[in-house]
Amino acid sequence: MTETFLGKAGAIGLEPTFSSRLRFTCTRCGACCRHVGAGVGLTGDDLARLGKTSEVRRPGHPIFAGALESDAGVCSQLSENDCTVYSARPLMCRLYPFYVGVRADGTLQLSVDHCPGVDLPDAELVDDGYVQREILPSLSEDPEYLASLRAQVMARKGRTCRVVTVPKIEATWEGRERLWRYLFSLLEERVPDSFCPRDRFECLKVELVPWIEGRMIRTYTGEALDGRTLERSTLDWEGEVPELIARSVGAQEEHRRLVQSEGSVTGDAGGEFTTFQTRTGESFKVITHEVIKMREVTREAFDAEMAFLKEVVRREFVYQGVVVPSLSLREEASLLFYLADATELMANAMAVRRGRERVEIDEMNSAICEADSHILTTVQELGVQIPTGLSSG
Repeated sequence: MTETFLGKAGAIGLEPTFSSRLRFTCTRCGACCRHVGAGVGLTGDDLARLGKTSEVRRPGHPIFAGALESDAGVCSQLSENDCTVYSARPLMCRLYPFYVGVRADGTLQLSVDHCPGVDLPDAELVDDGYVQREILPSLSEDPEYLASLRAQVMARKGRTCRVVTVPKIEATWEGRERLWRYLFSLLEERVPDSFCPRDRFECLKVELVPWIEGRMIRTYTGEALDGRTLERSTLDWEGEVPELIARSVGAQEEHRRLVQSEGSVTGDAGGEFTTFQTRTGESFKVITHEVIKMREVTREAFDAEMAFLKEVVRREFVYQGVVVPSLSLREEASLLFYLADATELMANAMAVRRGRERVEIDEMNSAICEADSHILTTVQELGVQIPTGLSSG
């Protein structure tokens, strides 16, 4: 649902991609300043506020007028844990951990980078009042940025997105949205409650998506698949989907049995340790076979992970402020599986470290933070070429 906010430059409509329960407070950890890629993008207003500084360069970027330099991903304006230009800091920094994306239809989206300050128990609820007070003032002071962002992203996205690579089959963006609503309904309503999100998305990646691709190829007429066409298709699939899900669930249950009983599908990993590193630079070790054997996940933690994975789909291929080429259905299902796998592995490791028998919401939120910080790397590992360079979120 798009929320419209009245700013100095007029009404600004923002559609949140994240849960209405999201909370945030800055912990001053400095992680955001240490992971800015090739630099922080600067708008024209940013340049005027910052004045002349040797750390600003002209990037030849279609949206940004300049950039703050970085060294190995660390912002040039960071001194210990403090920003040396805080009062004049760029728009991207003022918005963080939030960033603005654009749907293919031009709707502005408000997304979040799940940093260490997101969803802490005592953090502030990100409701309408928060957006009006903390986000809108900065956006309304720089309307040219929003206009340029909308034009550039809409041009890059186009009217359709890829759903099958070979042969190339495209869908309208509304069609993609309807297809994912259907897929999430299958995962949430027809897979056993005992299955964690990672298990559900393995069923999707291994069994359901290849089967759906085959049906799309068989019935493809050369036209982009719109929402109505895909809705009719999902009704046609219902005759075979239950059996397909049952077979996939059976295979996944056997896989889980092997992992839980042996420590891995090929045998126990012994006493070897696995090292985990967090976004803030902290590292810790846990016994490998203890991590592989997944603990029970509380319902609250389960819901938080599923909400994050739905959020990734709603972002429409804008991750951490970077617009990536549209992923095929198979690639997007793989991305969600790998994110769920990484999230649950980290959450389990944190529970092991704390001596807990269950994965609680605090471990899950911390694990989501780590998975989201590596989302662009995960996309690249799928073989997708993405733009590199400035941090715009």
